[in-house]
Amino acid sequence: MNLSVVIVTYGRCKDCREAVESVLKGKILPREVIVVDDHPSKIFTYDDSPMVKVVHTLREIGVSACRNIAIKLSKGDVIAFLDDDVVVDENWACEILNCFKEKPEIGVVFGKIKPLYLAPLPKWWNEKIFSWVISVNMAAGANFAVRKNIFENFGYFREELGIIKGKRFNLEDLEFKKRVKKVSKVFFCEKAIVYHKVPPHRLSRRYVLKRCFSEGRGRRILGTYTVKDAIKGICYSLVRLPRFNALCNLVLWLGYFLG
Repeated sequence: MNLSVVIVTYGRCKDCREAVESVLKGKILPREVIVVDDHPSKIFTYDDSPMVKVVHTLREIGVSACRNIAIKLSKGDVIAFLDDDVVVDENWACEILNCFKEKPEIGVVFGKIKPLYLAPLPKWWNEKIFSWVISVNMAAGANFAVRKNIFENFGYFREELGIIKGKRFNLEDLEFKKRVKKVSKVFFCEKAIVYHKVPPHRLSRRYVLKRCFSEGRGRRILGTYTVKDAIKGICYSLVRLPRFNALCNLVLWLGYFLG
């Protein structure tokens, strides 16, 4: 069993290079690393290893479409997806493959994501509450892997749900997970660790509120919540939550109604 690693990048050449190099420094090497550059300037290059393939899109097509291109080009039995601003643990690839080898019934593995803060945390920050905002939770798309035959048999990522041209839904991985769970098992691997960089602007109230609004719009698109759920969420916010947490929840449901 071998591994293809897919990274979609958009204008973060330094971070993407560090992500690629962390994969290549692992205790076991993947069969290939496929980087899809969706930036209009097509600025990412990597000539240091023949194992790394860089694909430049003809136009901006979004994260989901880029991933789908890489899936079709990949040669591995398992395809792992990373964000372009993560650094993987040296045992990451080994742990991912071990999960699939030891549990043949599993179709998807989500790995653990730890924050790598690049600035001091503000006093109001609560990691337990806001971890999903910085993609540090077990269902985040910054660190997961899928058997290739799952895509071949049950379809690819929904391209309207990924980040594209300023629209930020970040839901293609969650929708895919929901779809796959109907036909295969999904597993969380605590030992498959990546470190997700958290720059200063993601620790601002403004960024948190923008993500909450996008999350609400995404919930409406996916149809995972009802108007009744929204009303309950709003009431809970007004009665039980601290001030900023309540505002975040209200903005989330505002996104739901306006989505």
